[in-house]
Parts: sequence; C-alpha cells; structure tokens
Amino acid sequence: MESLEGLSILFAIVLCVVVGSWNNYSKEQQFQKLMALREERDVVVIRDGKDTSISVHNLLAGDILKINGGEQIPADCILLSGSKLSVDESSQTGETSDIEKHPLNMEAQFSGNPFLISGTLVKEGAGVAVVVCVGDYTRMGRLREMMEEEEELTPLQRKLERIADGKLFIEKFI
Repeated sequence: MESLEGLSILFAIVLCVVVGSWNNYSKEQQFQKLMALREERDVVVIRDGKDTSISVHNLLAGDILKINGGEQIPADCILLSGSKLSVDESSQTGETSDIEKHPLNMEAQFSGNPFLISGTLVKEGAGVAVVVCVGDYTRMGRLREMMEEEEELTPLQRKLERIADGKLFIEKFI
C-alpha cells in the first residue's frame, strides 16, 4: 500500500513537471512569434523615382526614406527635407522633451540638427531622409550589441567551468 502511495506521488510530480514544461515551451514560442511580428513592418522609400513600400529588413544605406508622424525611425538617417519634424529621442539620449529636426542645408552656417537616430519616434511632421546606417551599424544596433556582450567570468565561474569540462579532475592527477 505504501509503495502505491509513493508511485502516485511520483506520478503527480512527473505530471506537474511535464505540464509546466509544456506550458513554458508554448509561451516561449508565442513570445518569439510576437517579437518577430514587432520587428516586421513596412516603410516607404523612393526607388527609381517612385514611392515603394518595402520591409524594414530590406532597407539599404543610401535609400531615400519617407517619414511621417507616429512612425518609428528604422535606421540612422540625415533629414533632407521636411516640415515641423519633431522626434522623441528619450529612448536613445534620455532627453525628455521632443527634439525639433531641421533639413540639412549645405549653404547655411548652421541649419539645426538633421540627424535622425534609429529606434526613435517621430512625434509630428513629415520629411524625407537619406539612410546612412542600417541593422547592426546603427546607433541602436551598436547599443544592442554592447548589451549582449558576454561579461568576463569570475574566478569561481572559471573553476566551475573547468570542473564541468573535467579539466580540474585531470589536472589533479597529472
């Protein structure tokens, strides 16, 4: 009778572990799909003199990008023309107020700030910009890369790694 109770307890534990693992796995799959959808969006570029809607992943340096209020800037750009363009750069610079952007003017001594940073949000206005950097080469890409860099191992972590590899055991007997 006691062995039957032990088996039923073991069965209940195994069942809970399997159900919990399956639940975590399915939630992770859903999360990955949501993250992929979040990254997927279309932008309007001028190619061959025509407005073309393309995936943000097909954006190239040198593309002429159309920007409107409410959009997130997909790449580092230089504003060529625009009207009353203000950008929320708080995610990149920490600046709490919106930054007004002015088109690049090669003839003026100072025409304002024409630089648009990837990952920032256009609050109002519209403009046309040339894409300078895309993907990992943007400011946002470099920040993401720095955050993903591996930290240096502590002495305890190095020793545990050697134990896991079996090197410490071999070193003791050699």
